[in-house]
Amino acid sequence: MIYAVVGAGPRTGTSWTMEQLDKAGLPVYYTDYLEIPGAAYDTVPTELNGLKNVIVKVWPNSMFMNRIGRMVVLKRDYESQMASLQIQIEREREAGFSVDMPPERMIEQAYWILERTTTPRLEIETKDLNARIGEVIEWFSEPFEQVRTA
Repeated sequence: MIYAVVGAGPRTGTSWTMEQLDKAGLPVYYTDYLEIPGAAYDTVPTELNGLKNVIVKVWPNSMFMNRIGRMVVLKRDYESQMASLQIQIEREREAGFSVDMPPERMIEQAYWILERTTTPRLEIETKDLNARIGEVIEWFSEPFEQVRTA
């Protein structure tokens, strides 16, 4: 079983959340296989199936391909998410990456997928993330405590 940090579209605070989980000593897994500016803690999607008892950052479109036991879903108000996403798309283009999907569609697709998953979740607005990071750490700590004591 793996646990996931998932954004309702790009630019929701997933990398920062993973960094905080890592600093808290939780078992985060990442490969940072792409050198995308402004992105961190990414994992090669094909590696996800072989993982167990780790926390990963995943895109919503990876949800159906993997057994996710628990997740944190980060949501951001649409206007600030779009503004941040436009800046990120420009950074990626300058670095030589092509972005094929319109930003509006990226967000719509994420919500469509997340609405159809039944994975136990903790939903947090990005604007509240700093104040609620302790809750996120606790949400992910519990399953690992059970594994350690079993």
